[in-house]
Amino acid sequence: MKTLFNLFIVLLMITVSARGQELKTPDAPLTSEDYLNKSKDQKLAGFVCLGASAVTLVVGSTGNLNLDALPIIGSAALAAAVGSITLFIAAGRNKRKAQMMMSSQKTAMGLPYRNIRAVTGITMAIPLGK
Repeated sequence: MKTLFNLFIVLLMITVSARGQELKTPDAPLTSEDYLNKSKDQKLAGFVCLGASAVTLVVGSTGNLNLDALPIIGSAALAAAVGSITLFIAAGRNKRKAQMMMSSQKTAMGLPYRNIRAVTGITMAIPLGK
């Protein structure tokens, strides 16, 4: 009972210190590139979780394990699989946000709204002042 109470106190201290940190608000809104990078990172993390789930299932199915450890390994594989599914869904959502931001961008005068091919342009910089 004493160890359970001590564990509760330690967890409470960790939670209080975690909530006591300052949350930083982003200065600028996210751009389409930010959403694409976030989507790419989430997709990579999803594949890592899916691979961890597959490896855990293979290890659990070899049959050389104690039967007491089998439910723990199975639940870990299930948790990793569910985690990968949620990461894949979030990656798709961020990719759609990036595509919506790209499609709502203004195009140059004379270009169609949804220009699929690349258009070559010339840029000229005029130095004003120093």
